[in-house]
This record gives sequence, C-alpha cells and structure tokens, in this order.
Amino acid sequence: MLNEMFEGIITSVSAGMNTKKIDGVKTKEGVYRLKLESNDIDYDSVAKFNSSISSTLLNIQPMPFRAVNFGDQTVMNLDIYFWGVEEEDDQNRGTYKDLEARPDAQFKRIKIKNLTVNNKVNIPHYIFTLEIPMETDAKFLFSHLKSTVNFKFDKA
Repeated sequence: MLNEMFEGIITSVSAGMNTKKIDGVKTKEGVYRLKLESNDIDYDSVAKFNSSISSTLLNIQPMPFRAVNFGDQTVMNLDIYFWGVEEEDDQNRGTYKDLEARPDAQFKRIKIKNLTVNNKVNIPHYIFTLEIPMETDAKFLFSHLKSTVNFKFDKA
C-alpha cells in the first residue's frame, strides 16, 4: 500500500480539534477528518502495509464477509498524495508524465484513525478515516468531495 497509487473517492471531509495533554498542559491541534474509500487495493499491497490485516481478510470464513473494523492503525509520519482524475484536473497538468512527479495535493504527518473493510460482491472495499493536521490548505479535499481521486501513501 505504501508507494503505490490507487483510485478512490473522498466521501467526507470535516474540520475538528484534538486536545492533547502534554506535561499537564492542554494543547489543541486543528485537524481535518477525511473519509477515503477504495476498492482498488489488492491483498498483496495490504500485506506489505500490515500482514495481519491481509491474513485476516484472506482467512475469514464464510465468504463473503460483511465488514471488518481494524480500528486505529498507529502508523506515524505517513504522507498522502492526491491527484484529481476529472477533466479539469487534466487541463491543469502538463502531461501524464507529470502525474506521478507533481501531485495536486500533498499532506504530511497524517494518521489512519480507522480502517474498515467491507465486502462488495467478493471485492474488498477499504474505508480509511484519516486525520490530517491543519498545516496545509485543504482546498483540494473540499473541491474533490464525492469525486474520484488517485492517492498514494508514503512513509515520511
């Protein structure tokens, strides 16, 4: 799943605050909460990311399963890159060779707060709930809400 491009849909975006207590002092951090869904991810990619998730999905009986909630994936310092796939996104881009080189949006230090896998017609459907720090502009997320995007996770 890391360093591989997949297709998905941004189904919801919201803004919120996380409160942390560090050395007895409460600090607040602004975050964007994002739901990203994809059925483009295969078992091999998931196995590279987390082998226990992949083996659980492959060993569930009886098939098809309804849904499995894997909860918080405590992977720190993950980056995510987004590319729009609509026609207007293509017009803003030089060539398809530029696609991988220059993402339309990039977010650092994201957290996978929840990973749920549904089964739709024997195809796993991954639902990521991500938290993105409010360090960068989220215009891309809101402008591509309910539309198809390409995305790639990367270790920072």
